[in-house]
Amino acid sequence: MAKKSGRSPAFEFEFSGAELKKLLDKEPAKVVFTVSVEAVDKKGGGQVGALTIKAKGLSASGKPVTRADNGIDGGPKPPGLPN
Repeated sequence: MAKKSGRSPAFEFEFSGAELKKLLDKEPAKVVFTVSVEAVDKKGGGQVGALTIKAKGLSASGKPVTRADNGIDGGPKPPGLPN
């Protein structure tokens, strides 16, 4: 009998349910989640790479669902960036 492999999440991000609902109410053809790495300052000096995530609604042609659609930021879980 084959052993079942265990899974553990590598990264988790949280989004506001209300903000995601606003995005989905625009009825996008697709929702794209973009993960980026940005440099943040550490409390003791220096910098470290931190992951960020943004959700955007796109039309069938791949354009943002509204002109002002800059997307919705997700937050890392646990919250907060390194200080």
